[in-house]
Amino acid sequence: MSSTRIASPAKKSDQRQNLAKESHLSCDLVLRVVPQFQTSGGMVDIVRAHNEVFAAKGRVALAKFGSALSSKVLKALQCQIERGQVPHLYLAYKEETIFRLVGSRIGQLVIGALTADLRDIVPAFYADLEKPPASWFILSGGLVPVQASNLYLASSGRNLSSVMAECRTPAMLVHRR
Repeated sequence: MSSTRIASPAKKSDQRQNLAKESHLSCDLVLRVVPQFQTSGGMVDIVRAHNEVFAAKGRVALAKFGSALSSKVLKALQCQIERGQVPHLYLAYKEETIFRLVGSRIGQLVIGALTADLRDIVPAFYADLEKPPASWFILSGGLVPVQASNLYLASSGRNLSSVMAECRTPAMLVHRR
């Protein structure tokens, strides 16, 4: 008599890990930002400032300040761009008690200083900032509102909305469902 082995259903944690591995093939980036801040030139609304440059030039440079993105994140985004896929950059911020998200397509990723041909697509307020950015995203669209409920962390498969409510992680890889 031969025995037949019946596969047991995958555990939820195994399903999340598999989803996370697959999602790195096509993922987007969420950065937490402060939507408005004071510079020596006045109050800056970062969404409006970037959208004004995009409307005038057809693309816009957006800087990532603070700690640099990991090489894993940069590689995931760069590989997608090189394959002709279009990763998205989402900016997350809290407005009163609600998290808001705006997003755009990433056309190019620049580590370090921008080349001369890209400096004319930088919003003017960057000149008032003292620290140089760690990296730049060249966006090929304006920043438009996005629903966080459709985004899930690449690392765990958890919904972005619930994660943002629980932690202050400054950068997260996500995928869309």
